[in-house]
Amino acid sequence: MWLNKQGGTRYVIMLEKYVVKIPSWYSYKHFLDGLVANINESSLGSFNYPCLATLVKGNRFGLFVIQKRIKPVNHVGLFWIELNKLTHESIIPGVHLRDVKPQNYGYDRGQLKRLDYGS
Repeated sequence: MWLNKQGGTRYVIMLEKYVVKIPSWYSYKHFLDGLVANINESSLGSFNYPCLATLVKGNRFGLFVIQKRIKPVNHVGLFWIELNKLTHESIIPGVHLRDVKPQNYGYDRGQLKRLDYGS
């Protein structure tokens, strides 16, 4: 288990099979933005879209979100090709047009999925 503090508004607790996203306490604004991101992610994740990382549990107040842990993107060139395909085949293509970077995606059983869809 380790705490990833690289996110702008949330910290991520990395467990073996899951990740827990909690609002950052860096500042009051970051904390509120983290709450909103968790609420958004919890709402969108509840629809179980195949292009999004699996939501296990979300707190309705935005205090935490638990997702299935998936493998990070390692090949950046291949990522852009697969992202193009994912965006065109997705039911919700708009979610793939915001804050696009390999760190916000990962692989679940070989399928590219969006990890960070709260913003």
